[in-house]
Amino acid sequence: MRSSPWWALLLSVAVGLSPLEVSASAGAEPSSGSPIDATIDAPSDRPQGSAQGSAQGSAQGSAPQPFTALSGWYHAVWSDGVVLLVADYSGVTLHCRGGEAIRSSGGIKRSKAVAGAGRGAGFVGAGIGEEGGVAIFSDGRWRTVRAPTIGGEGLVAVAVDEEGAVYAAGERQALYVVRGDDWTIHRYPPSLTGEAGEARSSAAVEVLAAEWVEEGSLLLVGQRGLALNFASGAFGASSRLPRSHGGDLRGAWMSPGGDLWLLGEGELLQSPAGGGELRHHKLPVFGSLAALSGVHTDAGDVVAVAGQSELVIFDDGRMDLVAGRYTFPEGIFLDAAGGLLYVAHRDGLRRLAIEHPKLAPQGLPAGAACPIEAQPESAEVMAEGASAGLVPPVEAPTLEEVKPAKPRRRQSMPIGRVALGVASGEVAPADPGGEAQLGAAFALDVGLGATLGVHRRVSLWPEVGYSYSRLPGGANHLFLAGVGPLVGGDLAAVAVLPRLAVGGSEALFGVGMRTGLIGSFAYDMIAVEVAHQWLRSGGDDLHELRTMVSVNALTLLVVLGIASVFSRGRGRSRLFRRR
Repeated sequence: MRSSPWWALLLSVAVGLSPLEVSASAGAEPSSGSPIDATIDAPSDRPQGSAQGSAQGSAQGSAPQPFTALSGWYHAVWSDGVVLLVADYSGVTLHCRGGEAIRSSGGIKRSKAVAGAGRGAGFVGAGIGEEGGVAIFSDGRWRTVRAPTIGGEGLVAVAVDEEGAVYAAGERQALYVVRGDDWTIHRYPPSLTGEAGEARSSAAVEVLAAEWVEEGSLLLVGQRGLALNFASGAFGASSRLPRSHGGDLRGAWMSPGGDLWLLGEGELLQSPAGGGELRHHKLPVFGSLAALSGVHTDAGDVVAVAGQSELVIFDDGRMDLVAGRYTFPEGIFLDAAGGLLYVAHRDGLRRLAIEHPKLAPQGLPAGAACPIEAQPESAEVMAEGASAGLVPPVEAPTLEEVKPAKPRRRQSMPIGRVALGVASGEVAPADPGGEAQLGAAFALDVGLGATLGVHRRVSLWPEVGYSYSRLPGGANHLFLAGVGPLVGGDLAAVAVLPRLAVGGSEALFGVGMRTGLIGSFAYDMIAVEVAHQWLRSGGDDLHELRTMVSVNALTLLVVLGIASVFSRGRGRSRLFRRR
């Protein structure tokens, strides 16, 4: 394999991690349930030999030889159990289980996806990258071509059929198909009639993945949930993805058993083969979901999911978190033949042996053979592989059973509001027996409380405070206390806050209510309030309208304090340099 480019090595040093650092932790304690052992294999853990020898060995009950673990920065991985395709920054390498490898000649920038089909000498593999670059492996060699993309659109997904045709999917404009040296362009339809009869524009396609549903049929899954079926040169709307999924999608895997698995926002989605409601499985994974892979067994599917730095194995409702940290996984492959999980990420291609009841090595499929010709590795490839080295083994991480993640609550924030505005309306008379007066004047509120998140978009807002206003007839001093609901996100929300009001003018005492409609913004740092106030004072009902703008002074003080600390630190540093 070609070593990481110089800029990747510099970036590794900048964030404090070596490109060869192994991220799996050892001896982690399971949070609940019985731990399932997992190890990262050393290159010598499995018997050496050719792919053919491995197939014979597996028939006798032993696992086939694993693919080679690699160092470097990898962006995608794919395998059919016989060969392994791995994409790095500028090319794709094909690996066989016997150690044979052959790399594309380059010309692919920022590889995004790889796929293949066929067996032995008939195997065809492909990888795509930016600027329309496509690397194709056939007849024992790689060739690099450029797809005739419309408007220079980016390629985002790739698939290969059993006849060796390569399907490179553009994000918005078209599907590009190459058979041999001949390209055909199939524009996405300008409109599609969905289940509800509504029209959807091609701009909403935003293709994410290309998966085979059955022979001769390609399923294109869009980021916004649109699913297209492509067969016999024509597109049609697919019913494999119900409209009720909600949110954006990030990945897809089609199980040989017929279920379609999708990555959503913090959840794994399952579209059953026979149709029906989409099943939602919340995942306890940190950060955005990045990749998925699976194995189909007689007992059901087992699916592996990669998050920002974590891996989860999902099996019939049970989720096991792989202990350890993996640096931004971009591709994973669950190997049914060898019972292994391969992870392509910034620190290399890692190889995890997962001891799971449904992941016992199934052996190589019939017709397994390496498609590389007699001279599998050029001197250049062999030299690159030797210089890159192999990832050293680490001690055993564990799989620990975890419960589905609870829905994230809205951010809770302490509130110390200082509000300025205008009070207009009636005020208690200065003298007993006098008439209430009308007017408008300056108003000040000071409140102390918090917004307490109880749901993803709901908070409770308790608050106590003091209110001052000076209208014709004298000053009003009120004590306020109340609690109300706040609905919305962290950046913008709306609250209804009723508060008991006790106090009044310098001459009369009153008791009543103030009810405010509040718009809260930027993590409750800024608020705008329109409130109605009623006071019963001296036998009169006094009504007042308040329009206020407030700042959360507590948050502002914390920010200013942190800025002051950093400012003093920089000042000391400058003094030290002068000395």
